[in-house]
This record gives sequence, structure tokens and C-alpha cells, in this order.
Amino acid sequence: MRQGGHEELADLLDWRELRVLLSEALPLVPAQEAGRWERVAAYVHERCPGSPLRPGTEFESALRKVEQALPRGAALDGDARQGREAWARLLYEAAQGALDASQAFLNFGFEDPLPGGSGRGGEDGQHRRCIQLYQRLVGTRDLRGQAVLEIGCGWGGGCAYVARDLHPRRVVGMDLVPANAARCRANHPGELAFVTGNAVALPFASGSFDTVLSLESSHAYPSLAGFGREVRRVLGAGGRLLLGDLRPGPREWTQARDELGEAGLEIEHEEDVSAGVLASIEAAADERDRALRAAERASAAAHAVLLEMVRLAESAADGLRSGRGSFLTLSLRARPG
Repeated sequence: MRQGGHEELADLLDWRELRVLLSEALPLVPAQEAGRWERVAAYVHERCPGSPLRPGTEFESALRKVEQALPRGAALDGDARQGREAWARLLYEAAQGALDASQAFLNFGFEDPLPGGSGRGGEDGQHRRCIQLYQRLVGTRDLRGQAVLEIGCGWGGGCAYVARDLHPRRVVGMDLVPANAARCRANHPGELAFVTGNAVALPFASGSFDTVLSLESSHAYPSLAGFGREVRRVLGAGGRLLLGDLRPGPREWTQARDELGEAGLEIEHEEDVSAGVLASIEAAADERDRALRAAERASAAAHAVLLEMVRLAESAADGLRSGRGSFLTLSLRARPG
């Protein structure tokens, strides 16, 4: 989506309101329901403290612009599960111009390093906490000689870390957002393979990979069961999915385990890394403040995008701090057959 399109959306709603509209309000209020848009407006106002109570027509106009801006956007009215995916694509396309070009990671990070953690300085020093979350995800598993796929590869830092330090045979990064895949290819020309694709319709042959990684990405998938089936398909015999993510409560994690199990993936190991993720978010508070001030000086559009990303980090920290949410890493093995 062109930058002008992002600015038009930002003129109608802020990113927080757009997120609540697409990821929460649309599934809650069916398209056929009378008074739908006024109900949506009231819901978004309640979920966004400090936001004005807007007329419902503004939310309807915003949805129509999203539908025009995205491939398959017209499906949002009929399948509201697509909303989180649509919002993620819009936000991360807009973030291309809002965040520093040297930023290679988008995850919350982990503050407590594994024994013998990266400690390499240079890029590792700059992105130490983000790399440490990948280390917690992979743990002691040996990826040497393997074909590895990362789903939701963001800006490619995780793929680069895995390729450089864990010595797999092949690393492929896939992201829903075409601008993310393009940025990865620009940052790693000729080194790694990056493609655009959807987590519930993976563009790979069956049995193509030994390990699949998904870090802070699965919460945006329209169907975790569909994702699980596709992962099971592209994994070879004995292959593993290493998944790490934040979910708002135990019920959501129970549902995730059930859906992945039904897709043919058995949990081998599970770890709650909430304390380390929370420590990382808190440790980065000054960095977020500096980035916000710099973005405010640069442009209103950049500041709006970065403000939403800061809100996401602070909301995650609030959930982890209160104990409502939890960040887990799971190792799942593909069942035979």
C-alpha cells in the first residue's frame, strides 16, 4: 500500500482505533446486524481510552479504504478473522518509513541470556535482547545441516542470526507483508531467501523443511489450526515447529495447544519466558522514548506509527506484569502419517 494510503487512513482513525476495529470490533458485530457501525464506534471508544466517540460512518469509511488498499480486502466483511492480518500488514508497511533502517528485529526481546549467550558485540550488542529471545526459542536444539523456515520473518534479523550462528544448510524467511520481504532481500542480498506468503497457505512443497520457526507472529494468523496443518505439511519426518508468542490468558493458550494438536503437532517442551520478556520490554523504555521524540520531529505519520508500536509494547508489558498474559515458547514435533 502506498504511503499516501496510510496517511489517508491515519486521517480517519489513529492506529490504535484501526487495530481495535479490524481485530476486535468486526468479529464482534456481524455485517448483517442493524446499527452495526454505531455499535462498532461505541466499542472502539470503550477499548481506546482517551479517544473521541466518533460517528459510525468514520469506521465504515476506514474499512472501505482498507478493503481498497489490500488484496482480498473485500473479504473482511464476510470473514472478520482476516482483520488482524490486514491490520498487521498495514502497520508494518507503514513502519518501513517510521523506524531506523538499521533495525533488523521486531520482537520484544528477552533480558536474561542463555549460558554463553551471544556476547559478540557489534550487531549482537545492538540487538542483544532480540537475539536472546531467539536463543530461548531454539534452546539446545541442533539446527546444523537443517533446512529452516521462519514464518513471520519481519525484517530478517532472526534469519540472519540463525544462518550465521546455528549453521543450518538453508534458511528461508517468509512474511505476509511484501515490504518486509523486500527489506529483508535488500539487507541480505544473495545471502538468504525471502518470500512473501500467507501462514495458512504456505508456498512450499510438502516435506521441504526440518524446522519451522514462528516468533511473535502466530497471534495475527486468521486460523491457528490452518497454520498448524500447513506447518505439518511442509515439515519432513520428525520435523519440529518452534513457536513463541504472547497470548492474553490461559484460555487462549489452551485453545492454541488444542488446535495445533488437532493439526498433527505434538508438544515436546514448553517454557514460560514471560519474566524475561517483561524485563526486556522494561529495559527498552528509554530507547522507545528516544525513538518517539525523533519520530515526532521527523513527521506526524512516522510518529503515529511508532506510537502504536510503543502502545503494543506497553500493553504487552501490562498484561505480563499483571499475570493476565503469558509469553510461552513451545517445541512441537510433527506426528507421523
